[in-house]
Amino acid sequence: MLNVIHVNHYAKAMFDAVETVNTDDKPVWGIEAKGFIVFNPRASECGRFAVDPLETYGITEAQADALHALNQSFGYDDVV
Repeated sequence: MLNVIHVNHYAKAMFDAVETVNTDDKPVWGIEAKGFIVFNPRASECGRFAVDPLETYGITEAQADALHALNQSFGYDDVV
């Protein structure tokens, strides 16, 4: 069973975040999009290329910023 939290980041970005692990088996939070969990909406599915979060995943800049802040608070750096 996945853990889900509701994120309200300064009332600018509200969404449900899902707890998962990244490729290094470290805990990370993500958003369900395109049939999988996206924990870095500014990266392509393979993680090698920078993308526009809205165009690629339907995630607003505010949501991308909030997800980045949430993951940084757990020590995850999502630089592409």
